[in-house]
Order: sequence, then structure tokens, then C-alpha cells
Amino acid sequence: MVFTFSWVHGITAGDVEDKTEFPAVFEEFHSDLEGALLLAHNAGFDAGVLRGCMRAYGVKAKRLRYLCTLRVARTVWPELPSKSLDNLARHLGLAFRHHNAAEDARVCAEIALAAASAVNALEVADLQHRLDVWRPPERAAA
Repeated sequence: MVFTFSWVHGITAGDVEDKTEFPAVFEEFHSDLEGALLLAHNAGFDAGVLRGCMRAYGVKAKRLRYLCTLRVARTVWPELPSKSLDNLARHLGLAFRHHNAAEDARVCAEIALAAASAVNALEVADLQHRLDVWRPPERAAA
């Protein structure tokens, strides 16, 4: 196994060598993902990683819907010089530990909620159309 980007997220090959492999983990969450709107900062990257994992393991799934909080932030707060998660967390007054999966997810949710409030959207899912940041569902596996 080739392991990269440990310098970003701090996860090493040793951290995962005895952990459950992707297909079993995906199966555990698959029913929760069907029909859900997945939030991610730079969602194209995360969707690509997920598709790559699914392709590598031969996992099939229905299309998944994503809302990119980076695209949302660029539209709602164009005056901010940086739309990185840590800068947006600071802008929104949130405590944040970057490159921690749970923290990244929480801040994505907070960004979506703050953006919905800023543009008077009825719900987070409404941001896609209200801000014209909608992306069609992506095929989870090719």
C-alpha cells in the first residue's frame, strides 16, 4: 500500500494497518448516505477520493449528492481573502482543529448553516439552487 499526505492529516500506514477495510466501513454507512446531501469543503476532491476507493474495491452505490462548502463560501463571503476551512472557522468565530475529520465535518456543517442564514435559505439543501452552486449527483463508482 502506498501511503501519502500523512504530513497533512497525520494518519500513517501504521495507524490503519489493522483497521477494517473500506468495503465493510462503506457498507456500515451506505444506507445513511442514500438520498443524503453530503457536505465537503472542496467536494470535488472528496468525491473523487470516494469514487477511487469504490472503484478500487469494486463497491457499487447509487449516485451521491454533494454540496461544496468552498463554492458556497466563495459566493456568500467573496470579501474574504481566503476561503480555507480554518479562515472560515475564524470568520464565523468557531474553535477549530484543522485536518481532523470530525472537526472538518463540523465546520463544513457550520459553514453551510451560516451561509443558509446569510442568504435566508429555508434549509441547507436550498443553498445549491439559491446560490447556483448545485452540482448534479456524481456516480459513486464507475
